[in-house]
Amino acid sequence: MTYFCRITLFCGIIAGLASCATVYNYRLGAGLHAHDLIYQPKPMASRDSGLNTATYVGGVVLWGNGYKEGLKGGQTEDQHRLGLLQFNRAHSWNAATLSYGTFGYLGQYTISPNSFSKYDTSTVGGIRQVNRLPSAYAGTYNFYGFGFRGSAQLNAILGKNTNWRFIGVDMVYSREYGELSRLRQIIPQQSVPNGLGSYSNGKDNWYIARQPSLFTIAATTEMVFSSDPARDRSFSLKYSIGTSSHPYDNSQWFTIRSFVAAYQYRQHIASLTFGNELRKPATHLSYHYRLDYKQKKKANRY
Repeated sequence: MTYFCRITLFCGIIAGLASCATVYNYRLGAGLHAHDLIYQPKPMASRDSGLNTATYVGGVVLWGNGYKEGLKGGQTEDQHRLGLLQFNRAHSWNAATLSYGTFGYLGQYTISPNSFSKYDTSTVGGIRQVNRLPSAYAGTYNFYGFGFRGSAQLNAILGKNTNWRFIGVDMVYSREYGELSRLRQIIPQQSVPNGLGSYSNGKDNWYIARQPSLFTIAATTEMVFSSDPARDRSFSLKYSIGTSSHPYDNSQWFTIRSFVAAYQYRQHIASLTFGNELRKPATHLSYHYRLDYKQKKKANRY
């Protein structure tokens, strides 16, 4: 056997042993985690205005599955839902936009009987049994909290009816209270043998984020189209990709993504968000009301 063949055989054996392992990952973090990037409306900037300013108040409802592992299994039966009220003020110049505000929220997270469960791997009559035990943590847990958010974007005016907020950053800080926050202090972070792999190397990994506070930052891009500026109507498409603070910022967790479609008619703004579609997916529905709107014209230099 040649040297190359030996290396190939060795690598094949290692790969085969690794494939025998059956690994499931279970995660539990803040109730707002992966969905704290709530849409913030902003006024359009136009070529003949120096500064457009508006104040908004609104609410958001969202619902979706809990953390999950896709094809690997995991806690696909977990559920979460919450409601949020927010207030924000926004400014739009020809070259940039800025928004800042505060919010409060409350919700529920449901842990299924198959999440964070252990196994009975006893031997009966010489046959090894692998039975999943009901989770000691199954149930529905309330959570609530408050936070602050901000958003800034560079803007380009493409014709009189289109704003391209081509690059920006969204930031949000929140702090959570309630039953879910207390539960996250109790569940141990560990690896639990599940007996599903050859050589008894199958295991479940439990990843728990215990911090009551959550900080998320994301890069954004947004296109705003105005079909009728005189009637104050616009349509927006926005995409965000980001990450949250420790311990969510390592490979045990995931990148946060969201896609938003929003429509404004005068003082009314409605939006639909598809958030983090792969790992902790949810759908957001929001409505905002514009309390005031001010337009400061450019100074005439001539």
